[in-house]
Amino acid sequence: MRRLLHLLADGDLYPVTLINRLNNWCGDPAPNKDNIPLRLAAGLHALVLSGQDPALKACYPPKKSVPLVNLRMAVQAALRNHATHSLRWLNYIPQTNEIGRSAVLFATALMLERRSTCRLLCQSWEQAPV
Repeated sequence: MRRLLHLLADGDLYPVTLINRLNNWCGDPAPNKDNIPLRLAAGLHALVLSGQDPALKACYPPKKSVPLVNLRMAVQAALRNHATHSLRWLNYIPQTNEIGRSAVLFATALMLERRSTCRLLCQSWEQAPV
């Protein structure tokens, strides 16, 4: 994924429609702010999962054996061929894997509940404290 994000940080890959949108970006496109590369990566990932771009899927991370030049060409073609799709994904705040990382917290809460009389988890949203 690091290779992909480094490629997406390079504006040379962007088609004109994407460049125009970024030139009018209201926020801060920096990686620690609005994170344009991560937003674009999310859009490319959606293309891969939907099967809309077989050439991108063939070299999409985490396939490290694919030469960087091949990944670069596939990303550039995907951004060009699916410009409307990519522009839409700029509207979404990147979703990282907080749920996956929090799994250990749920397991710990269950263990603590079993060892004590303290309720840490609710059975449904209706039971959640307000």
